[in-house]
Amino acid sequence: MELKLELTFACCYCQDSITALLACKGTGLDEPGGGIIAAVNVLCPACEQVCQLLFNPHKGSVREVRPYVPNQPIPEPSLN
Repeated sequence: MELKLELTFACCYCQDSITALLACKGTGLDEPGGGIIAAVNVLCPACEQVCQLLFNPHKGSVREVRPYVPNQPIPEPSLN
């Protein structure tokens, strides 16, 4: 199953409005009313920071917008 959504939300850094066009695919989308929460990273065009958008694909509703934190810290170059 595939769902197409257009979600508008505020950037978690600068509060500018962002509209994201999303195409969701997967087997979990076949279950209507499920408590599925999906996540996508979105670059803010105003401040160029990355926000992580959590949303319910069935309801087309935004659950949370938070700063994106990579799983692995970016290594710093050594001073040697």
